[in-house]
Amino acid sequence: MLPLWLDGYIQHSTADILSAWSTLLPLLLDGYIQHSIADILSAWSTLLSLRLDGTSSRKDRRIYHPSRAEQGITMSHWRPDFQPEHLYFITTKAVDHVHLFQRDLIKRLLVDLFDSFRNQKRWLVFCFVIMPNHWHVVAQFCADDPLADVMRDLKRDSADRLIRQLKAERNQKALDSLAAKVERPEKQHYKVWEDGYNAKDVITEDFLLQKMEYIHNNPCQPHWNLSATPAEYIWSSARLYLADEPCLIPIDDVRKMLG
Repeated sequence: MLPLWLDGYIQHSTADILSAWSTLLPLLLDGYIQHSIADILSAWSTLLSLRLDGTSSRKDRRIYHPSRAEQGITMSHWRPDFQPEHLYFITTKAVDHVHLFQRDLIKRLLVDLFDSFRNQKRWLVFCFVIMPNHWHVVAQFCADDPLADVMRDLKRDSADRLIRQLKAERNQKALDSLAAKVERPEKQHYKVWEDGYNAKDVITEDFLLQKMEYIHNNPCQPHWNLSATPAEYIWSSARLYLADEPCLIPIDDVRKMLG
């Protein structure tokens, strides 16, 4: 069944697949060998060559992800920990969920860094939101600069900018608070982010649209109440998708991928 999962598009009907299985299963279920190796291999070959049909519902339809090579970005080697042709829904949070990004000035530091990484072609950003203590993005990464490397550098650089800002403001109270959260002071002086991050592979169009809706509606949730409507919250990509207006930084329009 592996090729059925690995294919990014569908070209055979369910009937074709069931027909192939009906040929193969009797060969496998026999308690003794009465068929030739050639018969079994032929049946497997028929099944494994099939792909799901392109007329399936949107819910099950896999997204076609243009390769980074097709976008003019070369891939020098492959990293097995992620798929560079896939999109990822990523969440990362401030240490202990502290509201470090409450002020617009600090949010601006983050979105400018998003834009800087995009200009360096370290990622493609399709959707984002900056919240007071966390952020979400839907992004794509290339094989020779994988998700883990980009997230490591993004968290490191954003922490550095935040600490520099707090030092420039002489905000010793905030600095002392972040210093107190450090577990290994011989390796770092301040702790800004929780360890790690959450990344989910965006496989289907429905999953993508669900996460985009979640991202854009996050500021309007009752426990946040940061904006009356998603498009009014400038620290997200909602304006592009919901109001056809430019958002705060240039991003990659996922609608071009969906067609």
